[in-house]
Amino acid sequence: VSILIVALATLLGAVQLRAQGSNGRIMGAVTDQSGGNIVGASVTITDVQRGIPKNLTTDQDGEYVAVDLTPGTYTVRVESKGFKIFEGQNILLEVGKEVRVDAVLQTGSTNETVTVTEEIPMVDTTTTTLGGTISNEIINDLPLNGRNYQNLLTLRPGTMVYPGGGPWTQSTNGIRPEDTSYIVDGLSNDEAFMGLSVTNAAAVAGDAATLLPIDAIQEFNTQVNPKAEFGWKPGAITSVGLKSGTNDIHGSAYAFGRADSFDARNYFNPVGTPKTPVELEQFGGSAGGKIIRDKLFYFGAFEAQRYTVGNSLQVNIPTSAAIGNPGQSIPDAAADLTAHGISVSPLSQYLLQFYGPNATSGKTVGNGFPNSNSSKNLLGKVDYHLNDQHSISGSYFFGNDTLLAEDAPELQPQFETKIHSRAQAAAGHWAWSPNSQWSNELRAGYTRYTLTIIPNNTNIKYNINTGVTNPVLGGLPNIRIDGFTELGGFHNFPKLVGPDNVYDVIDQVSHLVGKHGFKFGGEIRDDKVHQGTFRAGRGRIRFKGNHAFAGATPLEDFLAGDPANAAVLAGDPTRNVTQWLYAGFAQDDWRIKKNVTLNLGLRYEYQGCLLYT
Repeated sequence: VSILIVALATLLGAVQLRAQGSNGRIMGAVTDQSGGNIVGASVTITDVQRGIPKNLTTDQDGEYVAVDLTPGTYTVRVESKGFKIFEGQNILLEVGKEVRVDAVLQTGSTNETVTVTEEIPMVDTTTTTLGGTISNEIINDLPLNGRNYQNLLTLRPGTMVYPGGGPWTQSTNGIRPEDTSYIVDGLSNDEAFMGLSVTNAAAVAGDAATLLPIDAIQEFNTQVNPKAEFGWKPGAITSVGLKSGTNDIHGSAYAFGRADSFDARNYFNPVGTPKTPVELEQFGGSAGGKIIRDKLFYFGAFEAQRYTVGNSLQVNIPTSAAIGNPGQSIPDAAADLTAHGISVSPLSQYLLQFYGPNATSGKTVGNGFPNSNSSKNLLGKVDYHLNDQHSISGSYFFGNDTLLAEDAPELQPQFETKIHSRAQAAAGHWAWSPNSQWSNELRAGYTRYTLTIIPNNTNIKYNINTGVTNPVLGGLPNIRIDGFTELGGFHNFPKLVGPDNVYDVIDQVSHLVGKHGFKFGGEIRDDKVHQGTFRAGRGRIRFKGNHAFAGATPLEDFLAGDPANAAVLAGDPTRNVTQWLYAGFAQDDWRIKKNVTLNLGLRYEYQGCLLYT
């Protein structure tokens, strides 16, 4: 159970109603030139690109607030009898943000209009939350290797990547990588077991496995010290807003490619060895438009990524020449065994072939096999504006990735690792605004994620009887001779994650009462995890020396078939875990004076017991 209480007094000039997820709000006060509140003024907030108006009326304090607005450009028009019309244009509303537009009406005829085109100040005076927004234009204009938007998070203060990079190395203010919360289209996008994003799923090797097409991202922002409506994790909140269709058809098409023809050799790939390949193809497109003008809109995007990237690695193998060293040379070790009356094991002789071309001098040789990847990703979204009171939207993401990788130095391509990721995320949203003072947002979402990590030799039949009958655990056991590179691939694999499912329902109510902006709501999540790590499932055999005879080297123990120890997995490591999570919050943003706002928040979380089966 955790309770978060936030009480912040700031010199702000706004009643603050923090937006959930990707949508935003426009609010303000309507006054006359003397500073008096204008009650009952008509406020029309229009989405310029979609032609959707939202009609409001100011309350007894002259305040108005429009909630659940799709990020984009807006016009605010204010009318009241006896005053000139006020119209604010080119108002940019970013993902998960609030914009304050105060209107000062001048006396005169309603046939006259005062147009304000001044841009909203860059300094955000509506929130104490730290962070910022990165727009689609910035995302597209900046060099972004792999087109993974998460690689841009380091542009925000406090976010960094640990040396070496990779999906498990991103941190905000020193907090663990899995403690960053990802929200896509207003709903949690965190995978239930590993805690990372589902749409841009973490890959065991390389960058993200599945990709949310950046041409489908309207904007994304990060928040540190967020409002009480956010929780579950102590790190930053990363909220991604998806694009929507507009009255005008818009879209994009793109293709990127790279070949190693113009690449120089690196230090570990000297002349005389085959040049490591670097081939990249990434292509896709997006399209959006109207189905019914000013009412129903569609948007879709597709992106594919294919690459082959070579590895320049080094491995340690026994030498095939006699060099007078039974700890490194196969002939020397065999001769020393014969001198001690011990014959070479036929099984060991059979396994020697998997060390590849044996070195004739020294035991360290250059080696490496390329990583090959194919990723396909699809996104669809529909927005329907029924009327001024009701609007609904829905989105669906599907990503599929297959990767063959050398995630550690291996002796044979058959010891590489096959990795398959599949991610799905669906979200639905209903917004209801019965009047200018009340609004309700209901969101429901579902994510499904699977990840399989299996050695590439699972289906190969070797002339060795391990006694393991599970087909998932086929292939060569992990065989380690101290001082040499292991045979058989990484001993912790196979690893099976999923299908992991997360069901998420959020309901939030906003209520404007004079100087108070109340917001309260709750969230229910059901996390379901199915995973198993078959560590030593194929068997582990280690040769350490001093077993065939006193003073025997590890290589001699191997040739004699005399291991120091062996282990094999017993039982079934797969587990099914279920957990229910509940949260509730209440916020009051109290505008005490024109230049003083008190932000109050209370959040309660209950994370239920883990149920194992």
